[in-house]
Amino acid sequence: MIALILSALLQGGPFNDEVWTATSKDGLAWTVGSAAVASRASVPGVVEGKDGTLRIYFVDFSGRPDPGEEALSVIESDDGKDWSKSTRVSVKDKPNKGAAVDPSVVLLDDGRFRLFYFGSEMTRGDPASAKGPRRIYSAISSDGVAFENEEGVRFEHERITDPDVVKVGDAWWMFLSAGQETLTARSDDGLKFEKVDRTFKGGVPGALAVDGGVRVFTCRDGIVSWRWDLKGEPREEGKAIERGKGYKIAADPCALRRGDGTYFMVFKRAK
Repeated sequence: MIALILSALLQGGPFNDEVWTATSKDGLAWTVGSAAVASRASVPGVVEGKDGTLRIYFVDFSGRPDPGEEALSVIESDDGKDWSKSTRVSVKDKPNKGAAVDPSVVLLDDGRFRLFYFGSEMTRGDPASAKGPRRIYSAISSDGVAFENEEGVRFEHERITDPDVVKVGDAWWMFLSAGQETLTARSDDGLKFEKVDRTFKGGVPGALAVDGGVRVFTCRDGIVSWRWDLKGEPREEGKAIERGKGYKIAADPCALRRGDGTYFMVFKRAK
């Protein structure tokens, strides 16, 4: 969402935002796809179902004149190359007044999908302009399209947007944008998260479980990767994704390791 705001300031809103994909054999060296997979689309998240189907969720601005009127949509692919038409995502019993934005979707052990989202109280204008503490909620779905909200707040803190959630071993980790840095929270059950004393340079994060910890991606003149063992200081690994020729921003990364051992990433570019 912070990247969405930057895009709005630079070029008149999210109508110039595009969702792109990238692939990797090792999670470090990434090859960007030849074309965007969704337009007027922002803040993507990706998940692989038990059947191997990839689903990209994004904030959908097609046909919507203003921030505050956005919705979530999803596209699907069996091979990561050919994508379906978008389907509107619903969130039943959503507790906040504004839109559900900044999706992060995790596959549960039973095959259901858990959607984490930033629930703003803004009904018009930028969702991230709401005053006071901001809240991250979650919802459950068996088909990845129709979600039902789970009771309670997953995490609450000042200035936060753009949650990205990954499970490492028995623990759940949430990485959140707070301006130009990334905050970290931890949970034993995926429902109640508590802030931990770890930040990363750069905002709008994504995270990937790796052996011995996580790889965290943040936005700093492109997308930068960090290696963290969940204990000590993070180690910067270098640039993962360039902004791209003709683009002002590359941000909002979300990555996963597929069942075949390869890596897949989605991210946003803004002209």
